[in-house]
Amino acid sequence: NKVIEAGEPLFVPDAQNNPAFHDNGLVRAGVIRGYASAPLSLGDGPPVGTLCLINSGQPMQLELLQVRALRKAVSELGQMLGNKH
Repeated sequence: NKVIEAGEPLFVPDAQNNPAFHDNGLVRAGVIRGYASAPLSLGDGPPVGTLCLINSGQPMQLELLQVRALRKAVSELGQMLGNKH
């Protein structure tokens, strides 16, 4: 919900050390270590969900190129899904 409300991507390199995530069962179990999420809109409409990336093991490190790729993927997915309605 925070990503949708903010309308901006969220990047949490190490969810185990982030107060908003460290109590999550998947984080405690080691399934999720890093988290990146971007709001997903259908066409030009308001956000209806998010596209999320997770990793386990080491904290997540995203380069600027990867952040741009996430934004582009969200934009293209939103356009594709928006055209289905």
